[in-house]
Amino acid sequence: MNKAPTFVTVDSFEEDVTSKKVVFTNGCFDILHKGHISCLENSKALGDILIVGLNSDDSVRRLKGDERPINSWVDRALVLSRLRCIDYVVGFDEDTPIDLIQSLKPDVITKGGDYKDSEMIGSDFVKSYGGEVVILPYIDGYSTTKIIDGKIQSTAEINNRIAHIALVVDDYDDAIEFYTQKLDFELLEDTKLSEEKRWVIVAPRGAQECSLLLAKAANEQQVKSVGNQSGGRVFLFLFTEDFSRDYEKLKSRDVKFVRPPQEYDYGTVAVFKDLYGNMWDLLQPSPKNKGWINR
Repeated sequence: MNKAPTFVTVDSFEEDVTSKKVVFTNGCFDILHKGHISCLENSKALGDILIVGLNSDDSVRRLKGDERPINSWVDRALVLSRLRCIDYVVGFDEDTPIDLIQSLKPDVITKGGDYKDSEMIGSDFVKSYGGEVVILPYIDGYSTTKIIDGKIQSTAEINNRIAHIALVVDDYDDAIEFYTQKLDFELLEDTKLSEEKRWVIVAPRGAQECSLLLAKAANEQQVKSVGNQSGGRVFLFLFTEDFSRDYEKLKSRDVKFVRPPQEYDYGTVAVFKDLYGNMWDLLQPSPKNKGWINR
């Protein structure tokens, strides 16, 4: 088997593929990923010899744009030639491999994805002499473009986050006024859902980690929880990079502080109440504070 990452002529196949079932597939294979490997291994399982048609650099540029390929033909061919499931790597400079298919006359051609037989390059030609056209299962979510755009994450690295915390309030507009005017929060959304219910989201300006969902109390039990969602404990924690600035600003706006500023190992903190009595820490964290998520 030829494993060298060089252009191989059609003539070089003749002796090796006699009386053997030849499978052909093709692609750019710019950044090899799980989806590619699955298609290649499934292709090899359909015959004795797997030949991979590999788009030249010029061909990739015409198909994918001037920023592609990421890896040169030589590098792409080298990687493919090291896969045990591949017997030959053949380059082609055209936009499609039809000339290559007509020269090779493979027994099977394959492609991964949601193609139909009629949409595959060379399908009519291969069927004309009794060959097979096989559409292979496609692993959703994997593509070179998504990898380049940073849209694929390893399942071991999936990041979850708390998006919203529901804060029960007795009036939407009063709560919005306090959080936007007193605390300088940003009103991110205020959508009417019904005559009684709105979807109201506020968050500190520039925050990306989490936001508050201002939820109007809808029954007697919820009304009782307004201002006391944590049973008298500090409920929420507002981090700041300049404690003195924000402490003086909130005091000037008549925000009620119930505990004066104090220094701890984890940072400088003072406790204030919102308009309903929920207690907040205003906190400038120290480097030792493990709650300071710095990405």
